[in-house]
Amino acid sequence: MDITAIRKKAGSLGIADDAAADMTKAQLIVAIQAAEGNSPCYGSKTGGCPYTNCCWMDDCYAEARQIAARKRIPGKKPSR
Repeated sequence: MDITAIRKKAGSLGIADDAAADMTKAQLIVAIQAAEGNSPCYGSKTGGCPYTNCCWMDDCYAEARQIAARKRIPGKKPSR
């Protein structure tokens, strides 16, 4: 979903336009999830999410992978 559609959805849930304008896509989706009474978990799992009917799932997994990649230290193998 593009950012314009996400901002429109946020507005329909009462999230103020000025607040939404200062949020990243991930922050806005988390705010939408919370406003809908859902788990505000966007970007927290790279797979295996139990919320299989979530409209954010594809973007969520991609966001989680990007977050994990930013946390890795170059040249260091991930700990297991």
